[in-house]
Amino acid sequence: MTGIFLIVEITGSYQVLISVVLVSMVSATLSHLFEPFSIYHQELIAQGELLRPRTDRRILSELNMVELLEEDCHVVHPEMRLKDLVATVQRTHRNYFPVEDSKTGEFLGMIHLDDIRSYLFNPYLYNTVLVEELMDREVPRVSLEDDLMKVFELFDKTHSWSLPVVQNRRFLGLISKATILDHYRKELMVQEEI
Repeated sequence: MTGIFLIVEITGSYQVLISVVLVSMVSATLSHLFEPFSIYHQELIAQGELLRPRTDRRILSELNMVELLEEDCHVVHPEMRLKDLVATVQRTHRNYFPVEDSKTGEFLGMIHLDDIRSYLFNPYLYNTVLVEELMDREVPRVSLEDDLMKVFELFDKTHSWSLPVVQNRRFLGLISKATILDHYRKELMVQEEI
């Protein structure tokens, strides 16, 4: 636009105005076809950090991991017997139970209700089986600093619906796919209103 005014001022005539505007429009259109983003956005695009409105990455970046954290989990300990675990299962609606060391508070693993269902209905095992024998020590973990896109990739990779959030080897809570999707939907509605 500034160039058009300069050319008009230099020539002192408005006769070139139509041709200058036409050349400017054609050059801007061709430039946009070959390089759709401005020079200010090129570095962000190269790093994959340009967050366009109403895209998954943008919406997930607006969500806060702390707000998504489900802290109402019943923690169990490795030395607990199966009968104690059954009593805990009866008091909660959860399917996942974090296992922590009773002395240090360190996160050791998880127990998923589906994995131990056969044990739950066998009362002969209640006093002989320990939580330590039932827990999954290799459960994938996430931390508060993790990007939610990476968390979603981990959900897809592990076919899991909930993952433990661990910070400095301490269990903070669970993050569930359902909670993320619920907040995602709410954030999408907010961004559509803008």
